[in-house]
Amino acid sequence: MDIWAIQAIIVLAKAEQIKTFVVLNRIPAQARLTEAMRDAIKRFEVALAKPQISNRVAQASAMVEGFSVTEAHQRSTAPAEIRTLMQEVLKAAR
Repeated sequence: MDIWAIQAIIVLAKAEQIKTFVVLNRIPAQARLTEAMRDAIKRFEVALAKPQISNRVAQASAMVEGFSVTEAHQRSTAPAEIRTLMQEVLKAAR
């Protein structure tokens, strides 16, 4: 849980008035810690992305192969997570 490492970036983004949100990444399946991470991020008063990226073998496998997960593992759940996050990022950018 490396939440405290993002604190300086959040402070900088707020000072520059940059629209910011945090994405939970490499979340293990059935992690009880996920809710604790969400609560810790709320203390920074920054938005939390609804989609989160799970810790999936397909992600690591795609990187080893030199591809994105959307290229290498189109039938797995991992590309859907990335696409959902991409949609939220694009929506926030409008």
